[in-house]
Amino acid sequence: MSELALLEKVELRIALANDDSQLENALRLYLAPVILKLSSANADVRKAVLKIIQHIIPRITAARAIKLPVNALLDQAKTPKVTEGADPSSVRLYSLLFVVRGIERLNDSEKTDLIPKVIEGISHHSDPVKARLFSILCKLLIVPQIPQDLSIKEPDAQFLAETILKFFMLLPSTSGAISASPGLTVKDISFFNQDAGIQLNSAQEIHQIKLRLLEFLKHGFDDEMLYIPYLVASADPSSAVNEPAETLFRRLKLNIDENIINRILTMFVGSEAPPVNSVLQERILSVLLKSVKSIDFPFITKIADLGLTSSNSKLKVTTVKFIQWVSKSSKDGSQKLGVDVLEQIKSDIMGFGWPKMEVSGVKNYSSSLAQRSLEYETFGNIIYSDSKLFGDELENVEFLLDSLQGEDADVRPTIQDSLSSLTGELTKINQQARDKLKMMARKYFADSPEIAHSCRYILIKFLIAVFPFDDPEARLYCIMGTSSENRSDTIEEALKGLHPYWFNLAHSATSPHFVSSHELLGKRTLSTFPSFDSIVKIIEKEGNTPALQNAMDKAIQFAVRTLIMKSVKDKSTVVVVDEEWSSRVDKAIETDEQVRELVRSQMLILSEDSNTLSLLMNIISQVFIGQFSETYPRSEIYGFSFLHLLSLSPSKIVEGLVESLPKYFDTLHSKTLTETSTVQLCQVLGIVGTHSAVSDSWVAETLNKFHNTSGVSTKISLLAISFIISRLVLRDRVEIIKTGIVNSYMDQLVGLLDSENTYYTSIQCISQLAIFGAFDPTLELVSDLTTKAKKILEILRLKVKKGDERSISALAKLGIAVPQLHESTETSLTDIESIVFDTHASKSIDVLFTSGEAFSILGAGWNSIILQQQFDIQGEELKFIETTDSRLPTIIDFILESSKSTKPSLRKACCIWLLSLVQYCKKLEAVRARAAEIHVTFMKFLVDRDDLVQESASRGLSMVYELGDHELKDTLVRGLLRSFTDSNTTGSLTAGTVDLETELFAPDVLKTDDGSVSTYKDVLSLASDVGDPSLVYKFMSLAKSSALWSSRKGMAFGLGSVLSKTSLNELLSDNREMAKKLIPRLYRYRYDPSTSVSQSMNDIWNSLIEDPSKTIKDNFDLILNELLKEIGNKEWRVRQGSVYCSNRSITDYVTR
Repeated sequence: MSELALLEKVELRIALANDDSQLENALRLYLAPVILKLSSANADVRKAVLKIIQHIIPRITAARAIKLPVNALLDQAKTPKVTEGADPSSVRLYSLLFVVRGIERLNDSEKTDLIPKVIEGISHHSDPVKARLFSILCKLLIVPQIPQDLSIKEPDAQFLAETILKFFMLLPSTSGAISASPGLTVKDISFFNQDAGIQLNSAQEIHQIKLRLLEFLKHGFDDEMLYIPYLVASADPSSAVNEPAETLFRRLKLNIDENIINRILTMFVGSEAPPVNSVLQERILSVLLKSVKSIDFPFITKIADLGLTSSNSKLKVTTVKFIQWVSKSSKDGSQKLGVDVLEQIKSDIMGFGWPKMEVSGVKNYSSSLAQRSLEYETFGNIIYSDSKLFGDELENVEFLLDSLQGEDADVRPTIQDSLSSLTGELTKINQQARDKLKMMARKYFADSPEIAHSCRYILIKFLIAVFPFDDPEARLYCIMGTSSENRSDTIEEALKGLHPYWFNLAHSATSPHFVSSHELLGKRTLSTFPSFDSIVKIIEKEGNTPALQNAMDKAIQFAVRTLIMKSVKDKSTVVVVDEEWSSRVDKAIETDEQVRELVRSQMLILSEDSNTLSLLMNIISQVFIGQFSETYPRSEIYGFSFLHLLSLSPSKIVEGLVESLPKYFDTLHSKTLTETSTVQLCQVLGIVGTHSAVSDSWVAETLNKFHNTSGVSTKISLLAISFIISRLVLRDRVEIIKTGIVNSYMDQLVGLLDSENTYYTSIQCISQLAIFGAFDPTLELVSDLTTKAKKILEILRLKVKKGDERSISALAKLGIAVPQLHESTETSLTDIESIVFDTHASKSIDVLFTSGEAFSILGAGWNSIILQQQFDIQGEELKFIETTDSRLPTIIDFILESSKSTKPSLRKACCIWLLSLVQYCKKLEAVRARAAEIHVTFMKFLVDRDDLVQESASRGLSMVYELGDHELKDTLVRGLLRSFTDSNTTGSLTAGTVDLETELFAPDVLKTDDGSVSTYKDVLSLASDVGDPSLVYKFMSLAKSSALWSSRKGMAFGLGSVLSKTSLNELLSDNREMAKKLIPRLYRYRYDPSTSVSQSMNDIWNSLIEDPSKTIKDNFDLILNELLKEIGNKEWRVRQGSVYCSNRSITDYVTR
């Protein structure tokens, strides 16, 4: 009962306090002890205490100036001195109740001093006490200056950081009271209200506390503790909070660990607490986008689901970025994301309209487009990471293709990039998916190009990557891709699919298997052509489809090229698969004797074994005629391909085209044709229409129709008659030809020579009649031939003087057909030959090459290869024109003598003419007998300042060398070696039957300003050092060829240089000892101080060495030994080049 008595006395003291001062003193003495009695076991005592508290509260509420014993109460709340076993909870709570009321009466200094005391040990108390202490701390933080060094212990700091981040999530309702807040449990919200013994009723109050808490976090917390609170605060609705929080967050220097990632991911998806608000979710994902560790947690699918279904567009975009990040940053990222996420993205895309976004209902069109693009990009990234996600039927790839076809133009580039990225992964698909890919290609090539152009480009890329070159259906779609209706990028990509070199380059780059460097760079082709049979049959099968009809020119071209590649397979020819393959193969069928013979033989085999060749010829015939009815786009390819094959076709194949003669005739009569097409069709008519299967009456009737020119132009009738008559003569069916028609026809031709409109038609007709023997006197087809021929000659003379190429060619053909036009002498040129010779003054390279061809025709007649290329009926023999080469020695001798001239234009012409004679008459004795002299002459041209002359001479030397027997080759090599190694004296050459002192180079002509010898001497030295001086001829072919290739006529000569490369490659592969000698020396020469030498050696190196990195690595010791030896060479160029090369080699080695 003593406790009650004491309480009564205290109550009396407090009641008797007359003023604030007395009351304050009484409370300072008794308030804390009275509250301590709440721990009494006696209920009456506790009631008495509560009675006193009820009495005190109104009085202190009214007396605002009274200060309460805050420190004593705070100490008591934290460590109440209750008896053992007593419950201190009421003591703590009521002590803190009065602490709260007392804080309001403290000045700023007193509040500041109290902050550390409130913080100390706060983490050790029960939740209600923690709640009230935290509430008290929030009130204390209103002070202007928070203490700098709070020295907060780690448990307390961790508790405060965790509590503050939760407070930052508090969102007041519109009424001001705290409502349910995302990210917080009911218990969390209660902690700040009921447990704290207060009611936060004002949004402004919560806002102010957040600001002070943000300031408080600057004192006594490490970066790891601050990371999440700052992150949460940076997502606060108020810019006054989020902006400084964002700044503080960015200043943190912390590599976030798994614990932080796990915590914020948990906050994002929710656990006991619901997920945080969408703004904070977006901030969390933005942070996780920078951390690779985030992809290793098991919440990815949940995050994707929450983010993609959110109404917050910014969160949705960031979620897509996060999904993209995961798919890119982890090998198993796509497996973690899975099909569900893929379908969710697809669903979100389609939810706004598909394949094109619906504008209605979209608030911000541009941002919606940007989000849509991002979703497509992410969709592609996910399936890229796991080819299993392509779908069994490539449905996800097809979804992207359909989207590409129908989407807005601003979105298509993203979809196209996504599809392009899948190219390499598609190589892993199974056969079922491969079949589906072809079906998709068929679908998109069936659509109009305006709709499907982007899809076609992608599908071409896919087809090149997935299918080998020998797949005929894949090649078919590449052919379709070349149609002019497609975009330029589609055409370019499709052409790669039809070019074995560029195909191999693209195919190797996407291969899932290891490929060597030279394969990756396309240096070695692994591409096998489709079978000729399969290509022809697929063209026939798909011939009526619009997509193929629009690209039929490329279909025909590829079929012809396939035939050529089949013909030259396993043979050493000029048709090498490299960057220039397409030019080589097209030029080879036109000009290369070996390739033409191989194709001729192959066509003979095909004509006997199957009907494929006949089928192709009928297809070409059909499209050649069909282009003039607009069934197919017009193209010169049809005519050239048709004639190239027709001229090499056996009789059986030609006979199969006889039934098409009425179509040829009708086309000439009723269609508008180009000049080239007219000539081609008339030549076809001459070849097919004179076949033995065609009746004499039909031929005669056709000749009469053209002669009468009813319904057909003069040019067409002239050409048709010339081709028919000339081929009838070739086939020895002269009896069909009526002399009257020919005489009248010749008079017409001669008369039309005076007209510029018909001049070229006339000389072409005369040329055809001339070369096939129609002017043979024994035939008596043309009366008074000599007179007519002389008139023709005079007209041609004037044109030739002007450098007209066609006139030059016609003059040569007239010369061999009417020999009575000129007197033959053994020591000088005839009149016609002199006319051709005078063209040396022309500045046109092509004119000089044409006159070179003319000399070969005048000298060798039908023994000239250039003329043999115009022989277009297989199985027939020339019966009515002499095939003599009697004029060739005189022409060669005259050109050799003229080569000594100092006149640049004449020297250039002679060099080109000699090259032409060697090229077109190389099998003839007249050339072989003069090989040594021609060799010497070409050597003289090597020092010419004109690049074309040098290259022509270089090519000519190689060609002459290949003509000789073993003895001559040895003599030529020794002469070449001596000439260059003794450059300060007059060189000489004695070879074969030639015994003369030939001045090769004037003294010092091979010297340059720096005292070094010419490029060619170094090229020869390289060959000599290797131990085989004869290699110089092959090296010369590789060192330079650009000028020859740039000339239309000269291309045929540059074509042959590839054989030097091929034979050298084989030599290096088969002869390791030679390779050991060549590679180190060639490598050193690449760094020669002389620019011309180093450039030429680089050309040789680049031509021969397919994999430079591997070659250098494999031969590094040999190269280094060569360089160390040559550093002491007596010639400064060798020393300087070796030093520079050594430095470069060692640097590269150290770098590797």
